[in-house]
Amino acid sequence: MPNPQTPSPSTTAAALRALAQPLRLRIFHALAAHEAATATVLAEELGQKVPLVSYHLGQLHRYGLAEEAPNARGDGRERWWQVRQGGLRFSDQDLTAEPGGEAAAKTLRQTLLARHIEILERHLQTQTVHDPASESHSFSSDMTLRLTAEQLGALHAEFTALLDRYSEQQAAPGDGERFIVLVHGIPYQP
Repeated sequence: MPNPQTPSPSTTAAALRALAQPLRLRIFHALAAHEAATATVLAEELGQKVPLVSYHLGQLHRYGLAEEAPNARGDGRERWWQVRQGGLRFSDQDLTAEPGGEAAAKTLRQTLLARHIEILERHLQTQTVHDPASESHSFSSDMTLRLTAEQLGALHAEFTALLDRYSEQQAAPGDGERFIVLVHGIPYQP
């Protein structure tokens, strides 16, 4: 299980700046939802041109955020991609020593926030389209806690371990539905 305190190779300032491009972030999320996909599959889903999606997949690969799928399906004419094992994990602490790291993290957080809002708004607009059983287990939650920095770090580690455990226990393809879990642990400002 990845340690949330250990930055992955993809959490360099350059990688975070690359992912902060809005379409690239959408491609990254769509690729994660598919487990493995081609540029053609992703382009169709996102309403984009295949060469554009292919370019962005190449950039995700360049910065260690995506890799070729080892058990790719198909006839070999198209490249199959997957999100790099472990996905994306970063904290501001990971990047403080790297020039431009804090600015890259801030830029990506702004893009992620816009993406998270987009995802939540789409969910609210299409809520009745999904499986009613799945919908009854969807949730939103927020809680204001008074924590020390160490406690926040421990919460992050426990939450990451919980997500890792569920990631390892995912339903088989064709079973279940894909869910995205959005979490932010940030200082409260009224």
